[in-house]
This record gives sequence, C-alpha cells and structure tokens, in this order.
Amino acid sequence: MSFTHCLQKCISEGEEYVDLTVIVKCEASEEMLTCEADDLIYTSNEPCIPGRVNASLKRFLSQVLGIDTKSIEIVYGVRGSVKRVRIKGVTKDTLIDRLSKVLQVG
Repeated sequence: MSFTHCLQKCISEGEEYVDLTVIVKCEASEEMLTCEADDLIYTSNEPCIPGRVNASLKRFLSQVLGIDTKSIEIVYGVRGSVKRVRIKGVTKDTLIDRLSKVLQVG
C-alpha cells in the first residue's frame, strides 16, 4: 500500500478545513510520522501526558505544513490515542503532498 492511499484514508475535507485522523504513540525514541497498515501514526518523544503529546503533535504539523499552531485544533480524542486534528488554511491535496515528504516506512 502506498503512502498516498494511507493518507487518503486518514484525511477528510470540509469547508475551509481538513480533518486528519492520526494515532499517537508517546515516549518514543524519536518524533516521526509513519503509515502502518491503514493507519497514520505519529510518535512523540514526549511522556504520555495528553497536553504534552497534543502540543507536540500540533508543533510537528505546524512545522511540516508551514502554518501557525493556532490553525490546528484537536477536535476529537484530546485524551485518547486516536485523534482527529482539524487544520485550517490548507487543502487536502496540499496536506497529502507535505505529509508524504515526511512519512517514514513503518
């Protein structure tokens, strides 16, 4: 399966926003984004404290997408490992293009 297929499955587009579904794993040795099976996985080197991991995810996406963290909001799963992240100011195609460049083999 290609990264693009994985991303297509994990991204939905609304009016003026894109939602990204991602599984978060904490206390990893390095911060990265991978596709495993049909899931998009973000690993953080932060401890398993929801606020710290959420902030780490928002910072990571902000850097990759070149947008302000204020344009990124976790709309589902704030305290869980499966999150839906709403990103304003980017299109689905832009999100797929930029995330494909940082995805690593899972």
